[in-house]
Amino acid sequence: MDGSFHAWLEERGPEGCLMDLVDDATNTTLARLGKQETIWAAAGALRAWIERYGVPQSLYVDWKNLYKRAATAQERLRGEEPITQFGRMCAKLGIELIAASSPQAKGRVERIHGTHQDRLVKKLRRKKIATHAQANAYLEAEYLAEHNRRFARAAARPEDYHRRAPRAAELDKIFRLESERVISDDWVVRYDNRFFQLEAQSRHMRACFDQAVARHRVAGDGHEHAARVEARIDRDYDRLALGEDARIVRLVHRAAAALGTPFRTRATGGGSDANVFTGRGLEVANLACGMRAIHTVNEWVDVKDIVATAALLVETLRLNATT
Repeated sequence: MDGSFHAWLEERGPEGCLMDLVDDATNTTLARLGKQETIWAAAGALRAWIERYGVPQSLYVDWKNLYKRAATAQERLRGEEPITQFGRMCAKLGIELIAASSPQAKGRVERIHGTHQDRLVKKLRRKKIATHAQANAYLEAEYLAEHNRRFARAAARPEDYHRRAPRAAELDKIFRLESERVISDDWVVRYDNRFFQLEAQSRHMRACFDQAVARHRVAGDGHEHAARVEARIDRDYDRLALGEDARIVRLVHRAAAALGTPFRTRATGGGSDANVFTGRGLEVANLACGMRAIHTVNEWVDVKDIVATAALLVETLRLNATT
């Protein structure tokens, strides 16, 4: 894997960096054109390869801070292996990063760069392509398939050592930037010279863990061993916030009025599929009958409430279909 800076669009557009991946076994290539050889350019190219061919066993890369870096003084003292954001992504995928010490060590991808700088530039010129977006569309639609038909070759052995590609949701959690931060006593986190106040729900959850830890200690080997809490908060979706004027809320109000069903709206904590759907542009609300003795071992729900809620849902769907 390597980036090639070149006047790919000649005088018609900006210079750019072509991120190129080449399979050592078959010479199959995949390329993406962008402004620079950045973490997102590298991650985007690798993800595109994984989605098409599967997870490779290893990647030959440059000795650049993007891929590999020297250990800090603290890491050397702790005996820790330095890792970049891209290296962490690869580690989660089980991909070994091998840093080449010279261009000759990456001879295959370097030769592919030369081929692209000749053939791709001419083809982009004939197509009068002038932007990176147009170039990437052409790469996907025509160029890469034609290039691989001409230059790819059969592997020496028939086995494909790519591993199965993870699901898109798993890849989303891998191809993201991660940074460790310490939570202060007032539940504030500092990142990128900005301060973030953690939500009260997260604070309450941590307090519950702390109380559980304080009550559980184990004696052994002449010592008392205490548990430790390490909190990690992942933002998987945005908070659901619908106003009374939202179409779905108005529909449910009308349905409740038509059925004579007692109904009220309220904001709650937690998360559900509604958060995900609404975050992606499909306005959704949760319709619930409520639980009794919630969050206890005696939690229960009245069957009559379930029946009434089902009738309310049916009436809402009917109104939606006829409105």
